[in-house]
Order: sequence, then C-alpha cells, then structure tokens
Amino acid sequence: MRLLLTLILLVSLDHLSIAQISVQGVVKDIETDEPIFGANVFIENSTVGATTDTAGKYMINNISSSSFQNIVVSHLAYQAKSIPLQGRKVIDFKLKPKTTVLSEVAVEQERDRKWKRLYKQFEKEFIGPTENAGYVQINNPWTMELAKNKAGELNGFSYDLLEIENRATGYQINFLVENFTRSGEEVKYIGKPYFTPLKASTKEEQIKWNEARKKAYLGSRRHFLYALSQDRLWEEGFIIYNAEFDQRQGIFKTQDRLSKQDIWQEGRLNFKRFLKVVYTKEKPEREFVKAFSSSTRIETGRNQSFELEDATQAKSQISYLFVKTSRGVQVNDEGVLKNPEYVLEYGYWSWERIAELIPYEYRIDLAQPTKKAKPKPISQITSSQESKRSIPLKNGFDLSNASLPLAEFVQGAPSKNAIPPITAPQFKIAKEVNWLRPDSQLIGVEFNGLVRAYPLEIMNRHEIVNDDFDGQAIAITYCPLCGSGMAFSRKIDQKTLSFGVSGLLLNNNLLFYDQESLSLWSQIDMKGLTGKYKDYLLKAIPVTHTTWAEWRGKHPNSEVLTRATGYNFKYQEAAYVGYHKTDEIPFAIRAESSELKAKDVVLGVSTDGQYKAYPLKYLKKKKSPLDDVIGSTNITITYDKKTQQALIRSQTGQEILSMKLYWFAWYAFYPETEIYKN
Repeated sequence: MRLLLTLILLVSLDHLSIAQISVQGVVKDIETDEPIFGANVFIENSTVGATTDTAGKYMINNISSSSFQNIVVSHLAYQAKSIPLQGRKVIDFKLKPKTTVLSEVAVEQERDRKWKRLYKQFEKEFIGPTENAGYVQINNPWTMELAKNKAGELNGFSYDLLEIENRATGYQINFLVENFTRSGEEVKYIGKPYFTPLKASTKEEQIKWNEARKKAYLGSRRHFLYALSQDRLWEEGFIIYNAEFDQRQGIFKTQDRLSKQDIWQEGRLNFKRFLKVVYTKEKPEREFVKAFSSSTRIETGRNQSFELEDATQAKSQISYLFVKTSRGVQVNDEGVLKNPEYVLEYGYWSWERIAELIPYEYRIDLAQPTKKAKPKPISQITSSQESKRSIPLKNGFDLSNASLPLAEFVQGAPSKNAIPPITAPQFKIAKEVNWLRPDSQLIGVEFNGLVRAYPLEIMNRHEIVNDDFDGQAIAITYCPLCGSGMAFSRKIDQKTLSFGVSGLLLNNNLLFYDQESLSLWSQIDMKGLTGKYKDYLLKAIPVTHTTWAEWRGKHPNSEVLTRATGYNFKYQEAAYVGYHKTDEIPFAIRAESSELKAKDVVLGVSTDGQYKAYPLKYLKKKKSPLDDVIGSTNITITYDKKTQQALIRSQTGQEILSMKLYWFAWYAFYPETEIYKN
C-alpha cells in the first residue's frame, strides 16, 4: 500500500507589493563586539539580499514593502537570526557563535556511507516527486547534518544556506534548513529561503522558466489564499468544502460546500475540522495519479492513518488544510499566512515541495506566453551541451565569462566564506608567543620593512589573511589541500581589494574572490578567472615555509599572527588529520602523473613560459648551491636542508619566484613541467 506524504512547510512566505524601501546595518559578534565579515543578510523568501563587508556593514535596496516580512542573517560560524522588518531602515544584528561549526566537523570532502544513505532519503523527500524535481540539483549537499534516532526518525539541519539550483523555474534557492524531520510517512521542515534568479542563455529558455513559474503559482496555497482574500475563489478556479475525518472508516468525507464568509473573519482563516480545496483549472500530474489510488492512506502524525478521498480524481487538484489553533491564522491581502506553522497540508499541496517553490515577488501578471518545450533534466545534460545551458551561479559567483570550462569549477565548501578569511589580524612579538611548538609549521613574510609569521594551524581554518604591511595591502593565502602558501599584493588597477574564500576549487586548489567585484582568482595560477578582473595577473610576494623554531631563531623580533581571530575554532587541534600521509586527492584534477607520489613536496619554478619541479627529497641529497637549467635559463638554487627553504636566482643574479606545494597540484596546473631528476 503506497502512502501519501504529509508535508508541513513552515516557511514564512511573503508576497511583496510595489513600494520600494531599503535597509542597512551592521552585523557583529555578540561576545566580542567585532564586525562579522561575509554574513548573508536577506529578506526571507525574496530575491534581495547582501553580504557584509569587512566592517560588518550591509545594505539591501529595492525591497518591496509588505506585511509579515522577515529579515534574516546567517553565517556558517554563527547562529542565524530572523526578525520582522516592519518598515525599519536601520537594523543592526549581534550574533551568537555556534558551539559547533561545519569547518570543524564536516569540512572533509567525503561523507561516510551511512550519511550518504540518509542524504538520499532527505533529498528525495525535500525536493519532492513532481516533474520539476528532475531539474533540481543541490550543489552543496555536505552542509546537511543528518541522523536517525532509535525510533527510526530522520532528522537534520543545514550548517549554512543549502544551494538548490532549479532549472525548471530558473531560480537558485538558498535555503537555511533549521529543522527537517521524516517520521514514518510524515515529513516536516522549517527554514528560511531566498532566491537568486539564474541567467537564461536564450530568450526561449526564459520563456520556459516564466511558464514554469506561472504553473507553480496557479493552484498553489498562496494562489488560493490570495483568491480568498480578494473574494475571487470561483473566478480563480477554487471550490471549497467542509470535510471531516471518519476515524471508524479511516477516510476523509466531504460535507457541505462553503463560501468565503464561512471561513474568513476579519483577515483570519478559520474553520472547523478540515477544509477541502479543489482547484478545477489544472489536472494533477500523472505521477500523482499513478502513485495514489483510492486506497491511499495518509499518516496523520497521531499514530493514525486515513484514506485520501478522491485520490484517483484526475480532473482537479485536491488538497486539505487543517488549522491547529481555534483562533485561526492571520492572512494578509496578498495571500500570505502570518503563522504558517499553524497550518497542516494534505493531498496535492503536500505532494508539491521545494521543486515548486518560487519567491513571493513573483506576480502572475509578469508571466509571458510560452512554448511547451521542456528543459532537460540535469542528469541528461552532457559536457558538449553545457555551453547551451544557463550559466549557474556557483556559491553565488557568476561564471558566465569564465576562462575555463564550468565543469572545472568544483564546489569544495558550502558557500563563500564558509571558511572565513581573517580581515583584522592581531599579532604578538615572537618572545610573547608560548603556544607554538618548535616544529609548528608556518608561513613567513618579510616585506616592506616588516617581518611576520602566520602559523598553519590558523591558516588551515581561514586560508586567507587580509593584511597591511605599513601601507602595503597584501593577502597571505594557504590551500591545505595543495599544501601551497603564497602572498599577493591586494592592489589591482589602483584599487585595494579585500579577498575572501569562494568555497570553489580548481584542481583542488583554493579559488579566492575579491569582495569588490566578486571576480574569482586562482592561487597557483596567480590570475583572475572570472568577472571584472578576468586574466588580471596577481603580483606575488616571496614567502618562507618553515618551522617556528627556525623562524624564531632567525627573526626573534618577528610579529606572529595570534588566535584572536574572532572565531571559536580549536586551533590547537589538527584540521586535516592524516591528509598529507595519503595519496588521496579529494576532487577531480585536470591531469595526473605517477612519476612522483601525489603528496611529494616539490619546489615549483617557472621562467619564460617553462616549468620545472624540484622534489625536496632530491634536493636534500644534493650539495648547495645547485646549478641547473630551465628551458634556456641558467639558474642557481641555494637550498637549506635544515629549514627546507630555497633561494633561486638567474645567471644575472635576479631572484626567481618559486612555490612549495604537493606534486599533484603542480602537475595539474602545469602538465608540461619538467622534473629535476636525482
């Protein structure tokens, strides 16, 4: 016997009217009063939002005013907060840090088999079984935390916004899942969504999306409530009845036909027992009819079940509502429930889920005429067709002018700044530092008269430090997956940029972005890949990879980055336990070589378009200095076996930049590279 799922969608959805307002404010840590960079601030269930800058400031424009609107702020490392907008123009937030964050417990790239089984169940129930579901893809599944209790209930929540690409309706849905529960055949979830419109590649594709949005709206609960508030039930195709649940027979029974006056009192929806809603202008999807027969039973959540009356009715869409409070629920003139958690849905509305979710800025009069062609499901799109599909927004970044195939941009973290950069670094003098071990690894920088050290135990958690060396803005970057640490000037085209962690990877390597233009930058390739700064080259600054003991010995007055970052990470605990000891490469790479072990550390050198890798295990066995040739350039390598540091100069004495990293990463970017042989 096939069971019909009961869905309780606890999302405060709000239609937005024409009047436009703006809101701005500052987001800070409630404990330290420090600004929070990279927080997502948005109007719930709308298409408007912003990200906080390095001062924690945000501004959201073009907000359509309406009652029952909430403004939401979320950040991976902090507890989300939602408050009524109520027309206010300035709203400041203070967020409480989470006791557990994703980067501590789930930033690893592979989940275990048990989690994967649970995720498949979650994905099926959350997206839904409709035709649109075939065109929906969750881009960052690992942000979901899922578990089953002893009673067999599946429970979960998301650490950050779940990024859901819906190619049927043309939206990316950013959904903060606050709670998800599947108990038996009953599914409940509560969360806060906002939407990012996708960019259509053709006019025809936009027309398809408009038609899909129109179809999602027509016959929906919001359409019904709007028609009810405007006294247009009949004109819009709705018929309503009183219904009751016959416990003895276990079925719904239709009773009297109702009118607006029977269920509507002073802006409140209120009725006894169940309300049966029939939408006559559209047939149910065939899959719904196939799945549910007249013997279909519905779980009530009260250890009972009942049969769904008229489940085989193929002429109309039939749904049932139940209000859990005797006072009813408030509805505004746009058909929006003030407290949707008080309303249970059964029947057709419970069958439609996230795949049918559209923002409440959508207006039915905006839909355009359409052709009946359908989009292809994601699973049917081949690499040769990729250029013809709409350009997706991965982690919020527009890849429409990317210099590389889209498939090479791999999502490694749930969202931008899920791994938070450090924007206000704090330092202590070396002699005041007592928390580093002699063998602690660090990145050292000597630049513009200053000497600073950046411990890897901190860099592992943040990957980017936006720093200032006596007026010279630079970024210190570290990619734990590639073992590559590099520093760059932040001044591009006479502008000083602030860098953040995009959450995207190229050949497993860190892609960072600038907050000013949202262009993506490659660490190892040292250039812009998308956006305004595509093909711009970064100016690299020499760095040293060494131990604390060696660095402190050479630079006793060095400044050292402290753990006072504003985040509650346990820096003393290793973030990538055992990673460097295996040959495992978490994500796909462009090219592979078996000439060296994947995690062999090499010194990568490039000059005049020629590339060469010097394995440290070979340099250790050679006398220093070492003369060699790269292409037609004669070089001299001075290698310190104790510190494992190298200085490379050309025959004319000019210093040549090198980078220290894992072999697999160097080869993935430069497969034409030579290898220095022992």
